[in-house]
Amino acid sequence: MRFSTSIEVLIIFVTTILAPLLITITGNVISEWIVRKWLDKRDKKI
Repeated sequence: MRFSTSIEVLIIFVTTILAPLLITITGNVISEWIVRKWLDKRDKKI
């Protein structure tokens, strides 16, 4: 019982810390990709 609860606590801890970090990283990557796409389109128009 004690072992399983410690694993559950570890999983909760990991998800609580890694999930926001992962969301932030993916958000930054997506926004950077959008900006690059937009800049490429703008450069082609000129």
